[in-house]
Amino acid sequence: MNTSMEDPSANSSRRIGFYPCCCDDIEEPRRILAPFVDEILFCDLKRRTVWKQVREEPGLPTAIFVQGDVRDLIPNLPPLTVLFYRNDSSGEGGSRLHIVGKDLLPLILRRFDPAGGWIFSDGSNSGRSFQNLLSPAWHAKPSYGFKLRRVEKLSVKNHHGGSLHAIEVKPLEPGSNPP
Repeated sequence: MNTSMEDPSANSSRRIGFYPCCCDDIEEPRRILAPFVDEILFCDLKRRTVWKQVREEPGLPTAIFVQGDVRDLIPNLPPLTVLFYRNDSSGEGGSRLHIVGKDLLPLILRRFDPAGGWIFSDGSNSGRSFQNLLSPAWHAKPSYGFKLRRVEKLSVKNHHGGSLHAIEVKPLEPGSNPP
């Protein structure tokens, strides 16, 4: 277990996932993301007791825990391969942040590896913009710098039974018109 963000230039081949507003949802995301990342940055406003209990396990991504407001941490994130976000709400106990919404998603995508990656989300706190990402056709905006599309065969079920959508993120070609 690690508790700080490391210098991303130390090993540029690292595949890094980011799970903002994670609360104590640690082990299942590590299993889901094992084929996609080597480590996951788990972020929450409050330090969680479960963070101290997480152990390294062969075949699972390393868990790195960062306490703080995700909006303040985004500019300092290393290059990301995966954004993972689920089970959040605008109600009591929820973050009230729209991580996969029109304001924060573009900021996070600016931290993505230029080669692209994945978003895994159930659409929590997303607003209407998340619906565009659920199309099997490519969706892009120049402000994102990427095109996105849902990959049906990679969608999985949450432990709560809800859908967790896999959204592929690919770079836009310079000077191209978004599809």
